[in-house]
Amino acid sequence: MSIYLKIKIKSLAEEARMIRREERKQLGYGRHLRRVDRDARVNTPEAERWANNPVFHTHSRLHHHRVTVVRTAAREAQLAYGYLRGRPLLMVESNLTNEFTKRPKWGQVLKLVLRYDESGESRELVEESLRDWIKLADLPDNIKPWWGLTGPT
Repeated sequence: MSIYLKIKIKSLAEEARMIRREERKQLGYGRHLRRVDRDARVNTPEAERWANNPVFHTHSRLHHHRVTVVRTAAREAQLAYGYLRGRPLLMVESNLTNEFTKRPKWGQVLKLVLRYDESGESRELVEESLRDWIKLADLPDNIKPWWGLTGPT
């Protein structure tokens, strides 16, 4: 187990908190500007004012980055950390029984495991072990195709 992976997980969590805080600031500032703008331009439709406001675009980009990039990276790091600690997959991620849950990028999980693994095993052994870890999750048959239980891609 690597303390560096634990630090990565904590820094990703803090990054998500900071982005969420900045989203709220942008949204509040945008609403303030919209109120001020409403008084100045009464005849302009609301949707047009919203679309032309760069503050809301910034909020949208921040939100998208937090939800897609940071959340995905944090999930993959958590999966790698759980694997390295010897935790069962269902303990690391309990929402596996939902077919609408996005499948993780197992290749990225494997990269993290290889980077932070301190055992010194070869890539082939780690990859086979990770495949076995995934297969041991004993998911329902209707979920297995969604999760790509062939292992790392």
